[in-house]
Amino acid sequence: MGQFPQNRLRAYMPIGALEGKRDFNFQDIRGFQVLNTTGHKVGAVKDIFVDPNTLEPCFAYLDYQKFLNFNVKAFLVPWEELVIGTDYVQTRWTEHELLPETLAEQQANLAQHDKAGAGKH
Repeated sequence: MGQFPQNRLRAYMPIGALEGKRDFNFQDIRGFQVLNTTGHKVGAVKDIFVDPNTLEPCFAYLDYQKFLNFNVKAFLVPWEELVIGTDYVQTRWTEHELLPETLAEQQANLAQHDKAGAGKH
């Protein structure tokens, strides 16, 4: 496409505004579950925001709502901060930030989640 000027306006738009008009080279994660660091569902991916010039994903719009908690929080999370699974996303974390028991719980829950997801195909 050529080079964009460094001082160009950085604007992002919902992927739906470009669907059917452009081809995207990334996974559509809308509707994916949002899992916390221990692998429990805490919300869903509502939308993806892309750069209309490069067609690269820039942000995911995440709704967080814990079970029986009506306090919904919405976040725009940078794409590079996401860990994307088969049908889920997690916000980025590093193993050294998790306690050993939390890491073990997370690994067990994600393995169980992936096993259940594999049975759906």
